[in-house]
Amino acid sequence: MEFTVSKFREFLNKRKIMAAKCKKCGVINLPPRPICKNCRSSDLEWIELKGKGKLVTFSIVHVPPTPLIAEGHGREKPYAFGVVELEKGARITARLVGFDLKKPEKIQIGMDVEAEFLEKNGKTILTFKPAS
Repeated sequence: MEFTVSKFREFLNKRKIMAAKCKKCGVINLPPRPICKNCRSSDLEWIELKGKGKLVTFSIVHVPPTPLIAEGHGREKPYAFGVVELEKGARITARLVGFDLKKPEKIQIGMDVEAEFLEKNGKTILTFKPAS
C-alpha cells in the first residue's frame, strides 16, 4: 500500500488518522510519505493514531483562502488553524474548531485537543477541538 497523502485522505474518510511509521528508526511520518523524513528509509508501516493531542501553536486567520471564504469566513468571521502533537510525537497542521475566536487568550499552547472529522462537499476534513 502506497504511503501518500491521497491514501491518508482515504483513511480520513473512514475517520481514521493513519501515519507511516519507519521500521528502521521508529519516526512517525504524518502526513505519510513514501520515504522516512528522518533516515530516508522506505521500510514503513501504517499505524493508526488515536486523535488526542496537545496544541503546539495556532494562528487566527482573518483573510482566508477562497474555499473558506465560500464557507463564510472572512474579516468578521475568522478561522483558526494550529499544529497538534499527537501521541509518539507525530505533528500535524489542521483547522481548529469549537474555540471562541473572539477571545483568543482562552486558547492555550499545550492544551488538550481531540480530533473532529467534518464533512464538507463530500470530503472529510480533519480538525481539532478542545478535549472534553
